Amino acid sequence: MKQFIITFLFLCAFSVHLSAQDTDPCFVLSCVLDQVDEAVVQGNYDDALTWLENVKNNPDMRNCDKMKNGVLDFKINDVKKKIAERIPSYKQCPDGNHPHLIDLGLPSGTKWACCNVDAKTPEDYGGYYAWGETEEKEVYNDVTYRYSTGEDTDGDGMYDTNEQNQNLGSNICGTQYDVAHVKWGDSWQLPTKDQIIELKDKCTHEWTTMNGVKGRKFIGLNGASIFLPAAGGRWRSRFWDDVGREGRYWSGTQHKITIDDEIPVYMLCFESDHVSDSCTSNPIAGYSVRPVSR
Repeated sequence: MKQFIITFLFLCAFSVHLSAQDTDPCFVLSCVLDQVDEAVVQGNYDDALTWLENVKNNPDMRNCDKMKNGVLDFKINDVKKKIAERIPSYKQCPDGNHPHLIDLGLPSGTKWACCNVDAKTPEDYGGYYAWGETEEKEVYNDVTYRYSTGEDTDGDGMYDTNEQNQNLGSNICGTQYDVAHVKWGDSWQLPTKDQIIELKDKCTHEWTTMNGVKGRKFIGLNGASIFLPAAGGRWRSRFWDDVGREGRYWSGTQHKITIDDEIPVYMLCFESDHVSDSCTSNPIAGYSVRPVSR
């Protein structure tokens, strides 16, 4: 964040002949908004959104008038809308060239992908990822987790003392830690906890089978639907026994650091008889990812 502020201070100083010594956060915010307007005119929506989200997450700018009066939030929503409009949405997949963006008629305007990251069809399990990682691997444990800290003295793959994982942030959606955004680009990203809650609460859902694969079908307010396979998960070098019985899908929202020094992450979890939008998991396990469009 410091480097971000320095960059925009330089741009402001260059354009209005001010000293880079001036670190008034509200001045930097105004400068960022000017740069965002220029980027939008040029069609550089991804850069514009990155800049806006950086200043929104900067606590030094929370008391600035343009932060408090809703100007920043309005610009963020406007840029997100422009990004989403670049990808056509459907009520059902129009062809076999997945993924497609499915409009479930949700109040937030969130649209869900028709299939998982790495999946070739909606019922395909796709890849399994530890939270914040963007590549699959053979083993999922403390030692192989990219953002773990600690020491494995007995060689069992688990740390001998509770060591806190690196904190990637409370929301990794659309960042370099978001496998959906990294692999699919554009406006694709992990869903937030709120988007998972909306999917569960605003859609009807049923346990069903698609082409021989068990999972849950979520039917939107407009009759459109998506199918999430019960892909289970991966731990150490094997699959969980719940493959075909349970689905666990990452959100991009971190819960909180617990007394055990883990950083649990909110997930969408379901079995044949229930759906939960508030279960959590240790980030080192491998689970499915179903992207949304922001």
